[in-house]
Amino acid sequence: MSQDRLPPGQVVTTKWPVLHYGDVPRVDTQGWTFTVSGAVDRPFTLSYDELLALPRTTVGCDIHCVTRWSRLDNAFEGVPVQLLLQRAGVRPDARYCLVLAEQGFTTNLPLSDL
Repeated sequence: MSQDRLPPGQVVTTKWPVLHYGDVPRVDTQGWTFTVSGAVDRPFTLSYDELLALPRTTVGCDIHCVTRWSRLDNAFEGVPVQLLLQRAGVRPDARYCLVLAEQGFTTNLPLSDL
């Protein structure tokens, strides 16, 4: 393994450590929705099945956790965020994406990172 992929103080693991706050939520896929709104020209909402029907891609990355473990060569599959943003028509003055997630979690991401 190339040492330049492992940050100082990190330890490589091949497992997924289970670290979460509270209970693992049960999701009702019949009522679940995904919404893109805000500084867009064409806001939309998708059902779970509609989201799964969109084109998917696989991306690879390393994960480095603040609890000092690293898991290398991970593969994730899903709908590319850029496809969703293009569908919504993000306005030129938009700079950030506010993500609202299950159990009230939120994060702000620069659009340039997406």
